[in-house]
Amino acid sequence: MTDKEISALIETLKANNEELLKQVALLTEQVAYLTNKLYGKSSKRSLSTQDQLSLFEEDNASQETPLKMTRTCHRITETITYKRRKQVGKKQDILDSLPGEELHHRLDNLTCPDCQHELKEIGSFCARKKLLYIPAQVKRIDHIQHSYKC
Repeated sequence: MTDKEISALIETLKANNEELLKQVALLTEQVAYLTNKLYGKSSKRSLSTQDQLSLFEEDNASQETPLKMTRTCHRITETITYKRRKQVGKKQDILDSLPGEELHHRLDNLTCPDCQHELKEIGSFCARKKLLYIPAQVKRIDHIQHSYKC
């Protein structure tokens, strides 16, 4: 390659580089514009509404002559002269009317973890009552918990 060919190649590369730099600048500007349009402040105010009066901005004329508005409002008090009855025991009545099924929870290991003696059953009680709904059938399951002592 001769010096003329190298200088011509350098000139074409410089021109190509300048075009690419202009293209990068244009694309950067487009990205900034679209980002601002997508995430920027969105306001319905336009430049054509500058001649309209604003409801929220106070001008000097309104500060010089303040309007005095007085408002009288009589408080109305209402007293409740009755009391509503609380429904007591309705859930228990519903549970008692349904057929029940007992589910006993017993310990598997009947040895005391402290003294290694055998545990004896001293009683049992209903820990909770649960309502089980199976379509077209409702039943009550009583969970019976047994108590033990050594």
